[in-house]
Amino acid sequence: MADNDDTPLAIRTEPEVLAESFIGNLKPTTRVAYEHSLKKFAEWLGVEGAKGVAVALCAMKSGEANLTLLRYTNSLPATLSPSAVNQRMQGIRSMVKLARMVGFITWEIQIPSRRVEPFRDTRGPGEEAVAKMFATLGKSDSPKARRDQAILRLLFDLGLRRESIVSLDLQHWSDESRTLQVMLKGHSQRMPKRLPPVTADAIKRWIQVRGTQQGPLFVRIDRRGTPRPDRLSGDGIHDMITKLGAVSRIERRVRPHGIRHTAITKASRLMKTANLGLPALQAFSNHRSPATLGRYIDPDNEAAYSLAELVSETAPME
Repeated sequence: MADNDDTPLAIRTEPEVLAESFIGNLKPTTRVAYEHSLKKFAEWLGVEGAKGVAVALCAMKSGEANLTLLRYTNSLPATLSPSAVNQRMQGIRSMVKLARMVGFITWEIQIPSRRVEPFRDTRGPGEEAVAKMFATLGKSDSPKARRDQAILRLLFDLGLRRESIVSLDLQHWSDESRTLQVMLKGHSQRMPKRLPPVTADAIKRWIQVRGTQQGPLFVRIDRRGTPRPDRLSGDGIHDMITKLGAVSRIERRVRPHGIRHTAITKASRLMKTANLGLPALQAFSNHRSPATLGRYIDPDNEAAYSLAELVSETAPME
């Protein structure tokens, strides 16, 4: 959604220049997320891109702006999680903060972020569900099936976030070293991730039908099954995974982050059997805080259940 405008700087409005500076100074992964946030709001507002959002917001007063943003958040699908709603507001909040800092507006967003429960279920759909999804994709050799299998491999085999996947370009792939240069959350530079053979094979099979022209690694596919040049979005990956889960007859609604949860849970179990320490799991999941990984270790509470059983056996019988 980059706003490439050849209009002379002198006749552009200050909010338009603000939008250009705002987008241009973002880190690559942050830029993808914020551009998506602003794009969705622009579509709802009926304006053109980030510049249209900046112009509209800077023309509003406090009450009007907060009411507009409240109406926007209330219009979002009920199926969106609190975390997803907060993500939709990220780019807007950051742009408003910058506009206030440079004096274009005097108001601030009063709408609180949605509460996100930190100790949510981190198991994801489970290994059996992921296996069913791979089996479904294996029934077809279409360009879409190849693309979706490569994406599912990155979600599960490497535990990547969808933001990292959509930001990949073809130039970030090295066939010789089986390495992807991945932009991970919290990093300002891409980090090399060496792929297992089966994962690398899925990437190569997708590139065979995608072509070797430069540009986004994962692109949209039209109804005729032909790859398009435009980048697949995070929402596109979300819709693909959700539909694949339904087609694979998985009872629980499957989300991309759920696949990542399943991958980390599996890795936490394998970490013990392979005599690898917590740093290995932390490197796999790219969690900065080791405390976060505690949610994934023994997520089924088997240890707690075993202790409860032992304690219960010591209680007097009625």
